[in-house]
Parts: sequence; C-alpha cells; structure tokens
Amino acid sequence: MFVSYIGAVVRQNVPITIDNWRDKALKDAKDIIWNDIQTTFVLDEERKSYVLRVAGKIHRGFRSHLSNFYLKDREGNTNAEPPKIYQHYISKDEWSAFVSKRSDPAFVNISTANRERASNPKHPYKKSRMGYARLEQKIRKDTQADQPLGRHILWKEARVNKEGVVDNENVKKVVELCETIEQSSETQEGNKDTCRDILGKVFNVPEYSGRVRGKGFGVTPKSFFPQEKRQKPSNEEVLEKLRILSEQVALLVNTNKDKQLPVQLQPEIQMESETGSCNVGLKSIPEVIHDRGSDIIIVGRSILKGVNQAAAAQSVIVPLSNSVVVAVQCRRSESPFSSSLYAIDTPQANSTFNVITYGAIGDGNTDDTNAFVKAWDDVCSTNLSTPTLIIPEKKTFVLQQVLFQGPCKSATVTIELQGNISAPNFITASKWKIDEVAIWLKFSHINGLVVNGGGQINGQGEGWWKKFPKNQENKRPTALHFLGCQNLTLSNLTHINSPRNHISIDTCQGVSISNLHIVAPEDSPNTDGIDIASSSNVVITNSSIETGDDCIAINSGCSFINITGIFCGPGHGISVGSLGKYGLMDKVEDIYVRNCTFNGTTNGARIKTWQGGRGYAKNIMYQDIKLVGVQNPVIIDQKYNPYNYDGNDGESLRVRNVTYKNIWGTSMSEDAIQLNCAPGIGCRDIRLNRINITGVGEDKTVATCTNAHGTCYHCYPHVPCFSGN
Repeated sequence: MFVSYIGAVVRQNVPITIDNWRDKALKDAKDIIWNDIQTTFVLDEERKSYVLRVAGKIHRGFRSHLSNFYLKDREGNTNAEPPKIYQHYISKDEWSAFVSKRSDPAFVNISTANRERASNPKHPYKKSRMGYARLEQKIRKDTQADQPLGRHILWKEARVNKEGVVDNENVKKVVELCETIEQSSETQEGNKDTCRDILGKVFNVPEYSGRVRGKGFGVTPKSFFPQEKRQKPSNEEVLEKLRILSEQVALLVNTNKDKQLPVQLQPEIQMESETGSCNVGLKSIPEVIHDRGSDIIIVGRSILKGVNQAAAAQSVIVPLSNSVVVAVQCRRSESPFSSSLYAIDTPQANSTFNVITYGAIGDGNTDDTNAFVKAWDDVCSTNLSTPTLIIPEKKTFVLQQVLFQGPCKSATVTIELQGNISAPNFITASKWKIDEVAIWLKFSHINGLVVNGGGQINGQGEGWWKKFPKNQENKRPTALHFLGCQNLTLSNLTHINSPRNHISIDTCQGVSISNLHIVAPEDSPNTDGIDIASSSNVVITNSSIETGDDCIAINSGCSFINITGIFCGPGHGISVGSLGKYGLMDKVEDIYVRNCTFNGTTNGARIKTWQGGRGYAKNIMYQDIKLVGVQNPVIIDQKYNPYNYDGNDGESLRVRNVTYKNIWGTSMSEDAIQLNCAPGIGCRDIRLNRINITGVGEDKTVATCTNAHGTCYHCYPHVPCFSGN
C-alpha cells in the first residue's frame, strides 16, 4: 500500500510530459510529494532520498504503462483523449503533448531497437519455467550426485536444446572457455559462491555470496534474460490461416464423399486422402476467432473438449450449420510436426447486453425489474470478456428491489447507466420487505464491477422521510449497496433522494469512486452520501455531495481510505465514526482526507467514538480543507453517547496520531475547534498545523480541549492544552 500511495501522489503532482526525473523544474513537485508521504506515514527525513527514488521509478513505469496500453486503440489509431481511468490526473493538453512525444519517429526508433535487442538475447535460455535451483535439483536427482554443481555446469545445461546440444555460437564459445579453465584451473569444483568461480572468470564478473542470481526457487530465468513479449496475430491473420486450412479440409471431404457425416451426425468418423488422415467429430459452436502467440485458437462459448493438441497434429473448425461445428484433426504426411489448432474460451466481438432487448420499456411507469434481472443473468453468466449491461439514455426505468448477484464468470463487468433508474413511488415501495438491512439495489460479490455512464439514480425518498422520520432509519432502505465487490469502480453518476444512505461500500477492497453528484434536501434524515465499512484501499475523488447527513462516513473495519477533491454541503461533513457503539470493538486506520471544501455543513472534519467503546482510530489526516460557514469545523468527540448508553466509563476507544493541517475558513459558531476526549486514556498525538478559522464576519473563535494531548503550530484559534502555540 505504501508504494501504491506514492504512485497516487506522483500521478497527482508530476505531469506525464516530464522525461527526466532529475529535472530541476521538479523540485517543488518533489517537495510536495515528500511532504505528503512524510506526514501520512510519519517518516524520518533520512528516508526522503529513498522515497523519491521509488517515486521516480513509478513515474517512469506509469509513462511506459500509458504508452503500452493507451497510446493507441485496437485498430492502431492514436487516442485523442486521455484514458478515462486517469482523466482526473491527466488533462487533454497534457495527453496531447505526451502522445506527440511518444509518436515522434526518433522515440519510436529507439523503442523498436530496444525491443529487438531484448528479443534476441546473446545467450538464450532454453529451459522454460525452470530456475537454476530447480534445474540443479533435477540434474542431481538424475545423476545421483551428492555434491553441489558448479555454476558453469548449470549455465550450460540451461542452454542446451531438447537433443542435449548447444546450438548457439555465443553459448558454444562460453562453454569452451569454461571447459578450458576447468581443465587448467585449480579452482575448487562445486563452490558456486566464490567471487571468481569458473563462470565468473569467463564473464569477468565476480559472483558474490548471497547474490540473487541462481538463488532459491523464487528466482526464474526471466529475471535476468529479458524476452520479447509474444505479439498476438490479428483476427484477420488468424482468419486467413483458417481459410487455407478450411480449403484443405474441403478437399478431404470431397475425396471422401462416401464417408460424409449423416444427418444424425455421428460422434466421429475417419477420412483419408493422399495428403494425410483426419478425425472428424461433433463439437460446440465457435463464436469468435482469437489467438495466442503463434498458435491459432478458435473460440466458442465453452471449451471444445477432445481437440487434439499434440505437436504432430493440425486442427481446424468447420461450421456445418447454425447449431453445430465439426472439429477436424489432420496429420499431414509431408509435415509430421505441423502446428496445431485448438479451441479455448475467449470473448465474442459483441459483448453488450441492452435491457431494451430483454423487454424493458423505460417509460417511467412500467415495472422493468424482470427485464433487468434477465439481462443481468446473461451478463454475469457469459464467458465474454468485459460484458456490458447497457441502460440506454433518454429513458427512465422503474425498478423494485433487485439483487445483482455474483460472482460472475468474467473478470470485469460493466454497467453503463446512460439513462435513469428510479424507485417506484412510496405507495408501491412501502410493500417491500424492510428489515435492518433493507436495500433497494444490491450488488453482491461481483469482482471487477464498473458502474458509469453519466445517468441518474432516483431513490424517491420523499415519502419515506415523511412516514419514517429521524431515528426510524431502520425502516427505510439504502439505495445502493455494494457487498464483497473487489476492484469496484463507480464514476460519472448522479444520485438523488435516497430513502436512507445513498451508497454503502461494505467488505470491498480496491474501490475507485469519482465524479459523482449526490443530492438530497438538507433536512432529509440519515441520507449519507457514501458510507464505508470493513473495506480497504478505497479512493474517492472529485465529487459533489449535498445531503442531510454525513457526506462521507468511515465506519469500523476501514483502512487506507483516500478522499480528495470533495465538495460537501449541505450535510454533516466527512466523519470517522461513530465507532464503538454499545461497547463494540471497532478499528479504523490510515484515513487521508485532502483538498476538500465544507460549505454550510453542520460539521467539518469530525471523529466520533462512543463512550465505553473498544478498539482504536489512528493514523488520520485532514489536510488542505476550506471551510465556508461551518457549524463545528474541527471536532473530536470521544464521549459520543446520544442515547445515554450505560457503558464502561473507564474504557474508551483509543484516538491517536491525528493530523489537521492547513485548514482555513469561517465558522458559524464560536467553538471552532472542539477536542472532547475521555478521561484516562484521552486523545494522543493530535497535531494541528497552520489552522486559521475565523468567525463569520471575522467574529472571534475559540478552541476547547479536554484530555487531549498534542501540538499546535501556527494555529488560530489558540488551543490552550497543546504545546507549540
């Protein structure tokens, strides 16, 4: 997570057009990167050089990643727009400049030369997927040797072909030198770790004891002998090869007319001709032709079992009708070692599923639930790569309670919400089954789920708020609930008027949320924007949240939550907690909130824990926060107890290592900073730095603190119980 965080900070502060990490123009950016990382992870100054070296490597890797995967589309055309996933980091102008540099002929020539050099190693390795350690183990087992083998023996053995012969001239020269030195040298055999063993003398490179090369089962040849990445042929090339093979099969069929498949389609028959023999068998339908390296692959909905994959066979799939295909395995007499053609699963060309196709109407009145359920069943069960559920624009689809259940067969699934989804009116929705986990739209255990498209989700909460006001939130449903969804992405959506909280993230890892607009009236009860629980590695960016409760609430079990660029208001701010309710054990750590604006909110940066709770809230930072007329700008309440719970007064959930940095603006109340901590353990390692909170109209503000321990530098208002004022 530490390296991932460095990457996120680098992408935010360093343009991709920067070629040289040592450029003096990057000094300010490097200082910003170091300050962010140092304050977040509490690092010593001596670690700065290491962190910035890592940042430089990440920057270079990120630029290469963009070049390899996003510079051009599948047709080879240059992408004019930056990748959607990185649009909040990369502007159009920056992307245009980057593309121009990477498309320059001089750069292309250098890249091509590097790839060619990597694809033709001087001493090619022949033992695929076998490291030196495993190779030595195999040789000693075969020869029953009880002494360690010399490094030069392993080096040679790793480069002989299947017949046991060295067929590369460069390798031959090294082997001959090794044999000469072995015969004349007094070097002790079997000592692989001396600085000048036989192989070390040949290459004139000392091999120090403990060096990674050749050590352990985790080391593979690929670590030291770069190989060219296998380029997949295009579908057109595969189709052309298939056409040629199909002509050969047609000749065989014509030669063996008397053995044609009968109507009932026998499982297998034998055909013969002058060029070879074929076994023809009934198989499933191929949908798309794809590729893997130099092999040809024909793809169907399911794996075509029984196709001969031996090196001496050649296979081809021939469509006979709309329901069957025939797999033909041919041994060609003139080419006993011809390449084989076999079948595996791979995506179809068209992997979109439009709800209209499944009977959805989208007139804002008709119940379209069944159509969505049917469409989802097909999306989730398909073997296609990245199937997409299309919810078209200019239509409003009314849905009852729906469970979108996973796991799905595809590694990634997209829901493209272009139009609108609406809950039914309250009279209809009030018939739903409501319990403590009432949910309108639930997404369960769907890995790689992406929800985007620019559409709107309307929870129709008005009737619910009137029927079940504040403190009756358990009788109202959450609008969107994501449970156990790993690598979840939500972006470019508008969400309005949820009966309860709008979005719940529960037990998810690797979540990216961006460009959301969440809206509910200021007096709507318990309409949190985003609630997070039992989740880690969550990034929320560039969103506007205007609700009647917390804009974002971070609950128990959360770690590594990064929130940046949020406009919050009206609402109750961005809160950690409440935690430790009714004496429960709750834990929250590594929370980072930055570059956010609180406008007219009840609270700003808030941490609240229940009296008598257990566990901890630690490593929390609020930085670069703008306040506009906030009622309680900075508040830690370690004695939260709205229901007068009779808990253990002597025990409190620990709050420590909390930083408030560069927070400025106006407060609606005189108490701009409130640190209300429990007796005994209190709140520890609380750091306030560069705080400037004035009253509206420049009225006086004060800070109050009880049982809080920490420091405050450049703070207004003055914090009486802290040092450093």
